[in-house]
Amino acid sequence: MEDLNFTIQVLESIVQVLKTARTKEEKLKFLQDHVDVLEAYLPAHLLNTIDKQIIYKSLQIIHQEIHLFLDFKENDENIRKLEFLFEHLSSVETFYFPIGGIVGYHLTFLKLLSQKNHQSYIHTNYQTPIGIHLDECSPETAKAIRAGIETLDQIGEIYPVAGAGDRLNLKDEKTGEPLPAALLSFLGYSLLEGLIRDLQAREFLFYKLVGKQANTPILLMTSLDKHNDSHIKAILEKNHWFFRNKELFYFILQPLVPVITVGGLWATDEALKIQMKPGGHGIIWKLADDSGALNWFLAHQRPQALVRQINNPIAGIDNGLLALTGVGSLENKAFGFATCPRKVGVAEGVNVLIEKENAEGFEYCITNIEYTEFHRHGIRDEPLNNQTKFSKYPSNTNILFININTIKEVLKDHPFPGLLVNLKLQAECINEKRQLHKIEVGRVESTMQNIADYIVTKTTHPLNDEEKKEIRTFVIYNRREKTISVTKKLANNQNIEETPEKALYDLQVNVRDLFVNNCHFTLSPIEEETAFIHAPPFIIFYHPGLGPLYSVIEQKIQHGWLAFGSELQLEITELYIHQLRLEGSMMIKASHPLGHHEKNRLIYSDRMGKCYLKNIEVKNKGIDFSAKNKFWKNEIYRKEVLEIFLEEDAEFYAENIIFQGSHQISVPKGHRMVARMEGSEIIYELASISAPSWHWHYEFDKNNNVALSLKR
Repeated sequence: MEDLNFTIQVLESIVQVLKTARTKEEKLKFLQDHVDVLEAYLPAHLLNTIDKQIIYKSLQIIHQEIHLFLDFKENDENIRKLEFLFEHLSSVETFYFPIGGIVGYHLTFLKLLSQKNHQSYIHTNYQTPIGIHLDECSPETAKAIRAGIETLDQIGEIYPVAGAGDRLNLKDEKTGEPLPAALLSFLGYSLLEGLIRDLQAREFLFYKLVGKQANTPILLMTSLDKHNDSHIKAILEKNHWFFRNKELFYFILQPLVPVITVGGLWATDEALKIQMKPGGHGIIWKLADDSGALNWFLAHQRPQALVRQINNPIAGIDNGLLALTGVGSLENKAFGFATCPRKVGVAEGVNVLIEKENAEGFEYCITNIEYTEFHRHGIRDEPLNNQTKFSKYPSNTNILFININTIKEVLKDHPFPGLLVNLKLQAECINEKRQLHKIEVGRVESTMQNIADYIVTKTTHPLNDEEKKEIRTFVIYNRREKTISVTKKLANNQNIEETPEKALYDLQVNVRDLFVNNCHFTLSPIEEETAFIHAPPFIIFYHPGLGPLYSVIEQKIQHGWLAFGSELQLEITELYIHQLRLEGSMMIKASHPLGHHEKNRLIYSDRMGKCYLKNIEVKNKGIDFSAKNKFWKNEIYRKEVLEIFLEEDAEFYAENIIFQGSHQISVPKGHRMVARMEGSEIIYELASISAPSWHWHYEFDKNNNVALSLKR
């Protein structure tokens, strides 16, 4: 420990000078003056640029050059590896320039490691944040949701999609190559497509209520790790950029950073190859600013943005995202968190209100504390009381609202928020004796949410509860199953937490709540989670554009009954269902659920597939539960099914009909099909139409709720 402290002291004095260097020449001269090395392990002609010399001298300063270059032999293969190594380290030197480049990165790791070793404690007054509860149908909530809809054209979207799918065992079926988490198929489409579908549902709602097209710009943070960047772009190309303007997507690459052992050696598993991993989601802010992405949002008239994680597919349900951006926009907030109760024992941080007293008065902010840092902050991972399984503080869900100009201002002094070292990895590394062995390793990571640490409200007096609502940072509360259910790993028989199976379970809990309490359907109860995986009492999937607000869906779907084991899939938005009895499987799909296409672009309109069903009974054999169904992937085998497929501008109308057995009904573009009963036989009448015969008209009522009326 004494050696570590001495090393830190030496490097701190060096880094202080490095941070003042105005040019590369100044930096190199200082490094040369402070390197005391008798032998160079690389020939001088291989260090033929000033950038390479800075990198090499930096490695000498932090005593890594012997470890990396001791056995260097000059040949074509090693020169190629060396060039690749310098290329990677050049990005580290550039990106971490504000803290001293490579030397500063290494020093930061050692200091954070020292804090862990000392078990230093942080004493702060943590409080539970105050915010609106979306479960409460209050005027405040309705006003926030309305603001979220009406200001949608002022909001950009930010998706960190650089996550690897290691724990999901995601691999290319042909090559065996590891795939990123964004490619996980959930409900029949990738997680990335799920984010876009949720966004388009909100844009469609905006069109219906405001009457304008919303073309939301999207920032994606990808990574070179496991070819993440190329895979993400391939998804977008394959899906025709989801029929959006390609220029509405902006890419930034998350840099990889050196992995370091607990002994302070840079981890290598073969000669000239440093182990490198992504440096945490918190570097997204500096990346976005350095690359011009934040100014790009502002150029698109988007002063605020919504941030969503790729592995949480249920966050778009109902009103949560709209309420978050609504509060942020309406109250001119700087930063906000969507939060919910936190289960004890889960790998989630917490949101806390921090109150600090100083010589000038008091400072307040709402921020995040990572679960790996609980001990240092004196936070116990235990229930609030004996009657609950939830913690005292709510969960940090990584669903965020940001004010872009605020972020730009904070970055001037705090480019790397929430720095920490997580030592949970065991990796095979080469040691000083040039032997492979397993050892604990970590890397410097930055947390995305902790930029809120620096967005403070200063006062001369302690704030009361009402005044705390007025600070620059905020939270909104929602039910857990409507806020977060992550797809991080594969399920096993004992535990399905953080798995796609659990996400499906939570989704169906939400659907049951919607259909029973809002739409007035009779559905079977949902029992134990693990039993649900193999034999769900029902399956209901719907396109988010059907709402996404429950208050909208309940006006389109009214009254019905589903038998145990039945399935209802609704890939449609213009739908009217009244009195449906379903025993088996029924699927309604519109090829264009949100409007029509012009020049390969989606245009929100009333020109989409429409379905009107009144007093309908469906009876067929439905799902084959003896088959190997993967319900969370929407890979479902059926014995019989009623399928209704609607092309663009197509309509289907049925009233007082009994559908028995399998039926495949397809309505071509620009046609209306009417089904009617003659005795026990169903007759279908098809006619061409020049315009939609009906549509849902949306408007806000006097209480700021969305009211629908069917216009013919």
